[in-house]
Amino acid sequence: MVQRNECCHYAPRTFRKAYADHYVLKFLQKSPDWGQSIAVTATVTQLQSAIAVTVTAVHRNAEEQIGMWTSRLVNGDFLLKIYGGVPALNHVEITGIELNRDGPLLKIKTLLHDLPKYPPPHWREYDTISIIFDYFPVSKIILTDFKKSGFSSIQMESKPDGNIRCVLSGSVDLSFEAEHIYIDHVSWLLSDPDEM
Repeated sequence: MVQRNECCHYAPRTFRKAYADHYVLKFLQKSPDWGQSIAVTATVTQLQSAIAVTVTAVHRNAEEQIGMWTSRLVNGDFLLKIYGGVPALNHVEITGIELNRDGPLLKIKTLLHDLPKYPPPHWREYDTISIIFDYFPVSKIILTDFKKSGFSSIQMESKPDGNIRCVLSGSVDLSFEAEHIYIDHVSWLLSDPDEM
């Protein structure tokens, strides 16, 4: 999943150019008729433009989805810096959920195996990232399942009233709304083989 996102983010121009060049060159090698070659070149150029519009639209939509919840991050600079963007939250372990009436606040403790691209130099040997998310003020909390083990996805979307709607599904089934997100904790861990 992450590799696909990176491909969409970094390679659309290279892909479009290679796609067009390949088919134009292939036709020129088979046909000496310049009139037909020009016609095919025009057709491929139109196709290239169509691909460009489609990829740009997909990329813009992805950026808007990212911006929806990162815009509510109170202190996300470090997290976004080490990941070079937003970490994938579609396959995380939920190790704890806490509620506090001050806020009111909901704390979600997570373990990510999607590792940062730009970790701090002092992070040595590790295979897991621990991140604690604080959501506040939180409302409309519905918790229907919390399994002892397994993975969950965390989906966040912006609502017309400006709040963030967060939905966890998988080993944990939880939904709620909040106005802000605070990164309470980020650290690196090395899994114990005996516990795996």
